[in-house]
Order: sequence, then structure tokens, then C-alpha cells
Amino acid sequence: MTIKRNLIKTILFILLVICLFIYAQNILKRNWYYPTMIEAPQDMMDEFYQLTNKVSMQAVFLGSSISEWDIDPMKIYKDTGIVTYNMSSSGQPFPVSYYLCKEMFKTQSPKVVVMEASGLFSDSFFDGGYHYILDTMPLSKNKLKFASYYASQWAKEYGEQKKTDALVSALLPFYQYHTRWSALSQSDFSARKQLNLYRKGHMPCTGITPSGLTIDWMNEIEQEIYSNAGWTVVMDDGMPQNEINTSIYYAPQITEEYWDMLMEIKQICEENGAELLLIRAPAFGHPITFDGAWTLMKSNILKEKVALSGIDFLDLQYDVDLGIDWAKDAGAGTQHLNYLGALKLTDYLEGFLQDNYAVSGEVCAAYEEDMPLYDKVCQLSELQLADDLFQYFDKLSYLDNITLFFAATDDIANGLTDEICQMLYALGLEVDFHNMKYSDAYLAVMENGVNVYEAYSNRKLAYSNYLNNGVGYSLTSSGFQVGAEAEITIDGQNYARNGRGMNVVIYDNEHNLVLDSVSFDLHDANNATKVLHTGSNDYLINYENRLMIQEGRNQ
Repeated sequence: MTIKRNLIKTILFILLVICLFIYAQNILKRNWYYPTMIEAPQDMMDEFYQLTNKVSMQAVFLGSSISEWDIDPMKIYKDTGIVTYNMSSSGQPFPVSYYLCKEMFKTQSPKVVVMEASGLFSDSFFDGGYHYILDTMPLSKNKLKFASYYASQWAKEYGEQKKTDALVSALLPFYQYHTRWSALSQSDFSARKQLNLYRKGHMPCTGITPSGLTIDWMNEIEQEIYSNAGWTVVMDDGMPQNEINTSIYYAPQITEEYWDMLMEIKQICEENGAELLLIRAPAFGHPITFDGAWTLMKSNILKEKVALSGIDFLDLQYDVDLGIDWAKDAGAGTQHLNYLGALKLTDYLEGFLQDNYAVSGEVCAAYEEDMPLYDKVCQLSELQLADDLFQYFDKLSYLDNITLFFAATDDIANGLTDEICQMLYALGLEVDFHNMKYSDAYLAVMENGVNVYEAYSNRKLAYSNYLNNGVGYSLTSSGFQVGAEAEITIDGQNYARNGRGMNVVIYDNEHNLVLDSVSFDLHDANNATKVLHTGSNDYLINYENRLMIQEGRNQ
């Protein structure tokens, strides 16, 4: 009896230790999920596994954040009914794409596998790119091989003596992150709220970060560096002399190990009745400082290589005109596309898949279920990227249960045309805009279409009140002659851009958050209808997160 009792105690103790270990590991390991991490590779993996027994994916996308930002599977389904999934992740090394492809084929039988080609030219070791996926992939024979490969790459980078440590950290994140105590925050101890993961691996973005660089400039720089031309050295006497340098400073080439992996993926695709499509999404920058810059030299190298291999290759930068406007469609400089750019690329890609591969539309209940949430995020994305006043307020009409806050600064009278006045009246504003004078202050609050407050004056204006949901707000406006300042403070935080002209903040009454903050320079008659945004993606992220929590469900 005593032996039996001791055995039970031992078993219970072991179970307790295991539970404590799992709990500690979940706290200490890094959180690769949304909104802790915007791109959320853990959510991408979780959603893939949740969909495994629910959908049959006709196409799967693999690659780095370039394809993660640029390819939208929900748009493809909405337009065509073709079910696809984006398994790309931030900084995804090509070997990670290789093992993810093998993992995908365990449960899916797509007609086409689309791989983004940038990783073929980059053999630099990025530890995060591996752990984003390793930490979220369930234990399997495939993961063991993946972990072993990761450990071998770690050993090449940091020494053979570290190989065992790297292997253990790949299989047990606790080992990798056990010293993270000092970095822990309250969110690490809080239970994660159930989210409705609807993205299908895509990263939506409404930020705009234009660049003055051009693709032609990049290719000119590449040729100059490659040929070692133009390098000089200045002597002590201040006279420049040509530097004699025969060393190869820059010579892009495909990593042979990765090419072998690609050929193995081609074989795996053939064995599973799938076709392999290699693509390259638009991205440019300095060839030396930006590893993912897609130069003409790289494009030609890859085209020559694929021509001998029988692999389909689609170059979306040099062989296709997507109509990308890098002043409006760039989400992270010239490296990623925002919502507008992703629409253009995805639109072309979905047509290419239809025209060249055996994919066809179907009704998918899991994707249909997520469409209302997707549509809401798209509506806000289109609003946040509208650059014309009339277009902006037209998009605004699609939003429900909102409050509009208006506050003028400097001057709004000079650029007020009859057309703009009529648009403001259509919103429900009522003051005589035609009678406004230079430098007049102006305030207004419209809650759910009801004009709560409106006034203009040649002196500073201030107004405060509470919304129907109990949230307090205060507004101030002053013209050029009395301070030129605009504030729109909601629940203690000022959201006004304080740009010259009319400042507008849109507040979601249901979710208690700001959806957008813009200004129109109504003093400048030539640019009065141009929308000036904050340039931040935060409003979309907050809104998307609230929607995912609100519609959270166990899938």
C-alpha cells in the first residue's frame, strides 16, 4: 500500500513539474503573435493548422515579408473563389521556406506552390527568421529535421561547440529564452484573448513611406559597384587619385545549397501533383545595404538559371507593369507594398494563376465566414489611404456608429470653394461657411450624424463634453492671429494633426478607439482637397485587433 501511495505521489510530482515547465516556457518564450508582433508569424501558423481539416488550398505562397505584405489570399478568394494561403514570414530564410513547404504538403494538396525568389541570393544567417517558425511548429519528424538544419547553421555562424545548444533551443524554446526574466511584461503573464484569425497569412498596411530612390538608380549603382568603377582615394595633399582595387566587392549569386533545395521542392511538387511557380515581387534599394533589393543583374542571373531547370518564373518588377506608384503604394519604403500596392500585385497574380494553372473558384465556408471582418478592415484601409477630400468623405459614409471631430487652425477660409462647402453641408454641418473670414477659428462635433456642437469665431474657441458612451473629449481651435493651434483630445489624448486648415478625427463609438486623424489645408486654394494623413499604421492595427477579439472564436 505504501509503495502504491509513493508511486502515485511520484507520478503527481512529475506531472506537476511538467505543468510548471510548460507554464514557465509559455511565459519566457518570445511572443510571435498579434498584436505583440505586427506581422505575427505565430498567428500565421496557428491559422494554417486551424484550417487544415476545413479547406483545400489550391495555391500556397512562401517567402519573406516581401510576399507577406504584397499577396492577399482573402482578396484572391473574394475576386475568384480560389482558396489560397500565404505562409510567408518576416525575414524568412530560404531553408525555412523549404521546410514549411514540406510541412504544408503533409496536410494540403495545392495545384501550385508559389515561392518568392529573394531568399535564393541571401545566405546571411538570421536567427529570428528561423525561430519565428520553429517556436510555433508542433513537434514532428519534419520539425526535427528542420531543427537539426537550424543547429548546423548556428554552428557555422558561432562555432561547432554551440550546435547542441542550438538544437535544444530549437526544440525547447525555454532553453533559448530562460534568461528573459528582466524583459518580461504584464502581457507575458496575461491569458491571450481568443482571436478570429482571418488574414490567411497576409500583412495589411496603410502606412505610406515614399522614397526618392528609383529602380534605374539602383541598377546604375549596382553596375558601378560591380565593375569597381569610380572608387577613389584622397591623399594627404588633398589630391584625389584613382584607387587600384581588383578585389570583387559585389557579385550577386544564387546560393547553390538553396538552389538544390528549390530543385527538391520542384520534385516534391511533381510527386504531389502540384506545379512550382517562382516569383519576384517589386522591391528596390541600395544593392549593398538592402539584401532584398531586386536588381536587374539578379533578375538576369535567375532567368538564365530557371531557363535550364524547367521552373516557371514570374518577374513582377522587370517583366510586368503593375502600375505601382512608389509615392503612394509603398508601405515600408521601397521594400514592401501597402494596401494599395498589394491590391495591384494581388490582382495581377490572381489573373496569372487563373490563366496558367488548374485553379478554379469554389465556395469555402471558412473563408466566407471571415469575409465580413475582412471587408471592414478593407473599408478602413481605403479610407486611411484616400488622398482626395471628396473621395475621403465618400469612403467615410461606409462606416457606422462614429463621431467626427473638426478643429481648424491658422486659416480655412481662403480655400473654401462652393463644392467643398456643399460637401461639408452634406455631412450635416450647418454654419455659413461662405461668411467665414481669414483666420477664423472653427469647431464641430458630429455624433452618429447628429450635429452636437458647431461654431466659428475670430477668437479662440474651446468646447468639451462627453460622448454617449461616457468618453470625455475637448476641442480647441485658434486662427493664425491668435495662436494657430488645433487640439482634439479624446479620453485624455490629443489626436489632432494640428496641420494648417481643417483637422478631422474619426472616432469609433462601438470600439472606443480612433480610426483616423487627417487634415486638409483649406488655406491653400491650389491643394485644398489634398488629404494629409498621420502616416501611421497604428489606427488600422488597433481597429483590426479589436475586431479580431470581438469576433474571436474557437475554429
